[in-house]
Amino acid sequence: MTPDCLSSLAIDRLLAGELGADERRTAEAHLAECAACRARREHAAAFRASLGAELGTLGSLESMRRTARAAGRPSSRLGGRATLASALAVAAALLLILHRGALESSPDGASSTRTKGGGRLGFFVKRAGAVVRGVPGQALRPGDAIEFTYSAKKDGYLAVLSVDGAGRASVYYPSAPRARRFIAGERPLDESTVLDGVVGDERWLALFCDDAVELEPIRARLEHHPLRPLQVAGCSVDAVGVTKETQ
Repeated sequence: MTPDCLSSLAIDRLLAGELGADERRTAEAHLAECAACRARREHAAAFRASLGAELGTLGSLESMRRTARAAGRPSSRLGGRATLASALAVAAALLLILHRGALESSPDGASSTRTKGGGRLGFFVKRAGAVVRGVPGQALRPGDAIEFTYSAKKDGYLAVLSVDGAGRASVYYPSAPRARRFIAGERPLDESTVLDGVVGDERWLALFCDDAVELEPIRARLEHHPLRPLQVAGCSVDAVGVTKETQ
């Protein structure tokens, strides 16, 4: 991909018919010249087409739950977490309907903490060849590949750190000692991450900074005080929580 390529969010909005006339013409002109973005659009269109079947499955489950409740029978298995594939499909469908909420809304609770005026962190999950957009609070598995995205209104420097279920802090992005320069817009990062085997609640923190801050002191401070809100001079912080669990 090049800096001129369409963001995943822009492709989603194009398929949903949400782009304005000028934005749509610009996107279609780029697609006519860029084979990589055409392939990404085709993949996104195929995924959208698959949502109907997934949502139909969940509709059947909900009908079974209502029947069980009416009969006075326990429905804990059906009332609990649906299959991961269906949950991911529902999350993606809601994001498409709600203008990609992972990038544009601020869910309540600990699973997402937005710093007013700063950038936003989003992510995609790749598992067994399937790619879906992730949401705060999502259940993930060791071995999942994560591609982060960002949305920001001004240029700056970006880094993504994590605190895993064991309280260990790591730098997910970039694979460099300092935060990396980014340009304003909605774009994927140029590196992906494969989740390790540590399970439990995990917190991702995106730093949107004015300068290329050194990351090791920040990582060490985060590991020493994993529950303390991260504050870095010259940076805004966007925190997203997920849960990493085995099958």
